[in-house]
Amino acid sequence: MLLRRIVQSNAYYFSTLTLPEADSRAKLILKNSVTYHSHIALHKGSTYNGFTNIHFQTTDNFSQDTESLRIDFQGKKLTGLMVNEKILDEP
Repeated sequence: MLLRRIVQSNAYYFSTLTLPEADSRAKLILKNSVTYHSHIALHKGSTYNGFTNIHFQTTDNFSQDTESLRIDFQGKKLTGLMVNEKILDEP
């Protein structure tokens, strides 16, 4: 599965991932299959933009029809989201 996040940011947003949520997510992603590739453009001041490709394999426990997979984001604005080469209408 390929997830691509396109972001613009000059502030941070923090969310809390609970231990049960982390355990549940860990059961859906194949161990040692996660890689990240980030491209970031730093601008004068406190702003930046870029994108991150996240590659991972799901386990047999994952069903695209019934499961959701939480991906954490820290930033000001998510401007686009692509999953498995398909652009989602609402990031």
